[in-house]
Amino acid sequence: MAATSPLYGTSTPTILPLQTSFKKLNTSIYFHEGIKETTDFPNGYLGDSIPSRVPADKVPHLIILCAWMGATAKVITKYTSVYMKLFPSTPIILIRTELFDIMALPPLLLSRRYSPALDILLRISHSNPSPRIVAQTFSNGGVFALSNLARFYHRLTGSPPPISTLIFDSGPGIGNIERSVAAIMLQMPRHPLLWYPVLLWLNVLLRILYWAGR
Repeated sequence: MAATSPLYGTSTPTILPLQTSFKKLNTSIYFHEGIKETTDFPNGYLGDSIPSRVPADKVPHLIILCAWMGATAKVITKYTSVYMKLFPSTPIILIRTELFDIMALPPLLLSRRYSPALDILLRISHSNPSPRIVAQTFSNGGVFALSNLARFYHRLTGSPPPISTLIFDSGPGIGNIERSVAAIMLQMPRHPLLWYPVLLWLNVLLRILYWAGR
């Protein structure tokens, strides 16, 4: 592989589609295997503009990215491409979250949905004595994904996942009913026959949930 690779050979990471750089394991889980580190593509080197190297004993064994609710593939790749450029040999788990996952998917089905990510996390955490695992969440949708992944991991192993670095971006947030409704309605098509009934249903449902949680 030449140093002029479209992803790894330039100082600015090329934005590649998810279907090019990641394998889709199911509706929510995507996986990037990583490539073997070489002199052309060393870990921790973004190019001539950022010449500093990350020591080999600091390179993550795994990166977990939990996107915000309804995040589009085009925007997500702006983040995945930087991680792939910085740590080309590191596998990446990407978890996408949609409104249905939060509002309607039962825990049993959600655990099945997350099973491919759990398998990878278990394999990597058990194959390294001191695993270096970086997790980054975006907004409350990302917090939802990581908290459920951690819960399912704990159910299987009796211990929390060995995450060594945790990055929260724009979350967790303390919202109110109006903000929660506004965030959810951003995912809905603006068709009046659908939008207004869902808006009414959400207001009623969230008020019940807020009242029950007090």
